Amino acid sequence: MLKFLPKLHRIYYKSRFEIEGKNIKEINAELDMVFEFVEYVLGKGGITCMQTKCIGGQTLLHHAVWEGKADLCNLLIKSGAELDATNFHGETPLGTAIKTSNLDLVKLLLKLGANPNCGECLHLAVEKGRTDLCELLIDFGAKLDATNVYGETPLEPAIRTSNLDLVKLLLKRGANPNCRECLHHAVWEGKADVCKLLIQSGAELDATNVYGETPLGTAIRTSNLDLVKLLLKHGANPNCGECFGFAPPLHMAIINNNLELVKLLLKRGANPNCGECLHLAVTKGGADLCNLLIKSGAELDATNVYGETPLGTAIKTSNLDLVKLLLKLGANPNCEECLHLAVEKGRADMCELLIDSGAKLDAMNANKDTPLLTAIRNNNLELVKLLLKRGANPNCGECLHLAVKKGGADLCNLLIKSGAELDATNVYGETPLGTAIKTSNLDLVKLLLKLGANPNCGECLLLAVEKGRTDSCELLIVFCAKLDATNVYGETPLGPAIRTSNLDLVKLLLKRGANPNCGECLHLAVKKGRSELEMVLEFVEYVLGKGANTCMQTKCIGGQTLLHHAVWEGRSDLCELLIDLGAELDATNACGETPLGTAIKTSNLDLVKWFLFFGANPNCGECLHLAVKNGSADVCNLLIKSGAEIDATNVHGETPLGTAIKTSNLDLVKLLLKSGANPNCGACLHLAVEKGRADLCELLIDFGAKLDAMNANKEYPLHVAVRNNNLELVNFLLVKTQTDPNCGRKRRRNAEEHETVILQEKMDLDNATLSVLKRCRISKDAMSK
Repeated sequence: MLKFLPKLHRIYYKSRFEIEGKNIKEINAELDMVFEFVEYVLGKGGITCMQTKCIGGQTLLHHAVWEGKADLCNLLIKSGAELDATNFHGETPLGTAIKTSNLDLVKLLLKLGANPNCGECLHLAVEKGRTDLCELLIDFGAKLDATNVYGETPLEPAIRTSNLDLVKLLLKRGANPNCRECLHHAVWEGKADVCKLLIQSGAELDATNVYGETPLGTAIRTSNLDLVKLLLKHGANPNCGECFGFAPPLHMAIINNNLELVKLLLKRGANPNCGECLHLAVTKGGADLCNLLIKSGAELDATNVYGETPLGTAIKTSNLDLVKLLLKLGANPNCEECLHLAVEKGRADMCELLIDSGAKLDAMNANKDTPLLTAIRNNNLELVKLLLKRGANPNCGECLHLAVKKGGADLCNLLIKSGAELDATNVYGETPLGTAIKTSNLDLVKLLLKLGANPNCGECLLLAVEKGRTDSCELLIVFCAKLDATNVYGETPLGPAIRTSNLDLVKLLLKRGANPNCGECLHLAVKKGRSELEMVLEFVEYVLGKGANTCMQTKCIGGQTLLHHAVWEGRSDLCELLIDLGAELDATNACGETPLGTAIKTSNLDLVKWFLFFGANPNCGECLHLAVKNGSADVCNLLIKSGAEIDATNVHGETPLGTAIKTSNLDLVKLLLKSGANPNCGACLHLAVEKGRADLCELLIDFGAKLDAMNANKEYPLHVAVRNNNLELVNFLLVKTQTDPNCGRKRRRNAEEHETVILQEKMDLDNATLSVLKRCRISKDAMSK
């Protein structure tokens, strides 16, 4: 029968919603009816649904408490309703009673055994501001330091809501004043009376919050002078933040620019040297603050994390009054590059002050710059004048070079008049004149030369030539620059003029007396590319006309003569000019190659014909070998007809025919054999066998190649074929040409079957090759060779 009993939640909910909008008499009448109904259902066994919850997670007891029905609550509890059941928000019926501020129901539930520590009941009572409820809960065992889901104790919402009575009650009953930064919260809220209560109850004055801040720090941040006084009076440490590595209270007071707070903290023993306080005061621009800190013992030359002193900070912020004050009070003007900073800021007034206070004029900063160099770099003529007037050294740190780079004629003039060395060299060995040439500043070049700069110091003429500045070159030559001076690479000014294809400069230098035989001028000219043929030809003619004919036979670093270069560039006109002037036709380079060889290498048939016509020796420098390597039949034919030795050997003992066989060029092999090449010179047949070319072997044999000739390794052609396991060539040499398999051996084969096996294992021959050898009755002795 129990399962057919009605659901009490639904009936109860239905009754509540149906009576909405009715007058109080009707409501009371209907609620009485519901109460009567619930009593009746419970009497019929409805106890089984006491713990079930409705859609909102509420139990019957929650509903009854919400409606304030003490009798119904009593009945439900007696019928087995759970006192500490929670709804979906974790709230117990006791919590609901506290929420509705129903003191009678709270008392009833507590007396009947409700747990005061279940569902944050004390927190709810504090939030409601009900001292009576809080006292009742504490009497029934509520924990004073229990935390809610946010980690708060009941004391925190009491402080937050500024309920002094509740704070007193909780502290009196034993709440911990050091739980969860209570004093910080009270200070933040500005509650002096709450703070007093907490301090009297034992709150730690120097406890830090999650940010490392003490209550005193919080009071200073909120600029609450009364609270600061209160905390200090009760013993708060004014240097506490410093101990934990966080900004100390004094630091915070300076940030807030609060002079009164700073005075108070210093009076109470705050350390004026902690947390870069003086730097901070300077940044804030407070002369009074700075004065107060210095008088309280702040170090004038203390450095911050960037190595900056308070004076440096004052200069950076362009605060002249503070600079005066700090210098007057004894700040060191030579600490932390102060004069450099003043120059960087362009402040002549500050520079004067610093120099008057003893700042060193030639001190160097981390970049090895003097104040004068900094002024020059910033192109500040006024400051340069001031520094030089006050005694700055113009020769310290390449000042003149920098002035030249900046292109300031006035700056340069001023430095030179103040004693700057005209020919001083920088780290790259460059003089100011060299720098002026590099920057193509003709006016400065003129100025420096007029003032006495040495044109022969620091490769000036070479620099001018490299920049292609004819005007600068003329000027330097007028001022006696040496025309044949060499740089570290042994190059004269004429060299870069040729290399940069500047014919005007070449003419100028030669006209003024430059030696065309210095360095490798003519070689450089001949090596110029084909795109500049006319210029090269004109230049060579011009140079040769100026007396360069003496260097016709000289060689460049690579061992090439002028004629080699001309051939390499394919310049027949230049070759003709050089030969007319006495160039040697058969001069060899470092590789033993003649100009004719270079022409063959570059496959220039016209130049080959031209050289042979002019009498070049075709037997000098392995010309025929080169032609064969290039695979040029026309060149080979031409060389042979011009008297090239057909069987000449190269440094490796190889004939042109051998080279043709090596390159597997059948046409050239035929040509050379037809032209009379000796097939028995240079082990040609062996080479053909090595290459595995039966056609070449047949051709050589047809032209008389000896089958029993030996190579340098004492091998016959047949041995080479066997070693290479070439059945076709072995068959060809043994069968088709009737080669004696024992050629060169007096004893014939007299071996047994096992010897054949040993021979096969030793020679690694395949069965087909072995069968041919067996048929031809080759001996073990013959093969072992």
